[in-house]
Amino acid sequence: MKTSLLILFSFAYTSLYSQKVYYSNLNNNRLSKMELITLTKSLSQQDSAFYHAEINHSIFKSDSTIHFVSFIKQSKKPPKHIDYSPMYFLLGRQFPDFKILNIELDTISLSYFYGKPTLLNFWFSDCPPCVAEIPILNGIAKEFENEVNFLAITFEPQKVVRSFLSENPFSFYHLINEFDLMKKIKLDGYPMNILIDENGKIIRIMGGIPFIETETGRKIGEAKLIRSELSKLTESQKN
Repeated sequence: MKTSLLILFSFAYTSLYSQKVYYSNLNNNRLSKMELITLTKSLSQQDSAFYHAEINHSIFKSDSTIHFVSFIKQSKKPPKHIDYSPMYFLLGRQFPDFKILNIELDTISLSYFYGKPTLLNFWFSDCPPCVAEIPILNGIAKEFENEVNFLAITFEPQKVVRSFLSENPFSFYHLINEFDLMKKIKLDGYPMNILIDENGKIIRIMGGIPFIETETGRKIGEAKLIRSELSKLTESQKN
């Protein structure tokens, strides 16, 4: 309860004294609240559905607050245009010390990986954006291979995961057959990338790697936020 009150007080205090509040969907754009509401209405009109913006995490600066959002599609009109992801309030807390099967069917716990920062990727093989970001994640894993743990977690069974990996290299440590953990953390979308520090504390909840528009069409981005956060954590460990 104390932790919850502290988080809420910190949020209220910082918002009150920040000069400006922005919203971003990780594509390096900064929108005002009215611009974000207009964008959610526009998405709803284009798709003949209902959208709302869900805040995944926030950055508080001396002169501004930036809320990072994802757009959630719904079948009925949401009560709010902007809301907090249920996962938002996990920030700064300890990630549950799970016990899950790895791809060899051995039981492994999160505490086994303590001592280094860890990137958790929640995915499944029939999720197109999950599959699209795998090459970028592989590059990040290679870049930080001696400094960071990389875990891929799915609800799919060993047979499905092995079949997928035989044709699609994914150089993370694979954990399978998992439902309970996803319920516990209120996982609300795929793919989901969560960064925890060397002691298991949640540092960032980042969703999937954003797509970007180029002259040749839409493609997966370079995961600048993930790279930036990993660099900060690994540098702080060296110091």
